Amino acid sequence: MADIHGGFQNADDISDTKVLFNFLDAANASESIRSCRRRMLDLCPPKPGNHILDIGCGIGHGAFDLARKVGRTGSVVGVDKGEALIAEAKRRAERSPAPPRYQVGDARRLDLPGNHFDLCRAERVLMYIETPERAIDEMIRVLRPGGNFALFEFDYDCIVVDAADEELTRRIAQLVSDSIPSPRIGRQLPRLLRARGAEALTIVPHMIMTPLDTFRRVVGGTVTDAVDKGELESSDVDQWWRELDRSEIGGRLFAGFFGFVICGRSAAA
Repeated sequence: MADIHGGFQNADDISDTKVLFNFLDAANASESIRSCRRRMLDLCPPKPGNHILDIGCGIGHGAFDLARKVGRTGSVVGVDKGEALIAEAKRRAERSPAPPRYQVGDARRLDLPGNHFDLCRAERVLMYIETPERAIDEMIRVLRPGGNFALFEFDYDCIVVDAADEELTRRIAQLVSDSIPSPRIGRQLPRLLRARGAEALTIVPHMIMTPLDTFRRVVGGTVTDAVDKGELESSDVDQWWRELDRSEIGGRLFAGFFGFVICGRSAAA
């Protein structure tokens, strides 16, 4: 099974990028993700004429929606370090009358002017960066004084899944959390933002609920790798998955990933 987390850390190294594209399309269609994005927009509504930066834009779902809201007098720039992701975002935007501008770039070293953007957004991005503080510094740098930010990040120590084997479930959750560079960035963001002068923080906890197929895509690669390394017993893992299959068939599955919507503004000049 493809390692989704590893793929997003090194998107250009994955042999079949369609795996990532399909995962992002499925996430974009999820009502839990859509409700999260609506909350971000409610807290930091984009306005016509705004200049917006989408950090870690992936294949462009969020940036494309924002471009429609700012209109021709505004602009949206989408940045992602994955060349394959940016190429796909550009391909999908070809027929748009006012597409975002996409560029390959590192969130920790943005090739963009300072004090420029009215709004910066990032969604499920900082957890994949080993030094998220540097990305936050860059976000604050490119925002105009008093500019807004809208972020959503998971806390991967808070994976939720109702399974009978609680010990194995805790072990799997820990392995998945440990596979991510910054798994606790969700809980750390308020402190990191305030240390950089951010003001008027609004923090909203949000659970992304998932069907089993999505849950399997997120954790399956890490679980398979742990079995291959002898860290988990194959028979135990097979039984664990079979139980979750039965739970979903019976309408009892409860699984998801906990995170935080965090919105605010940079310090005024």
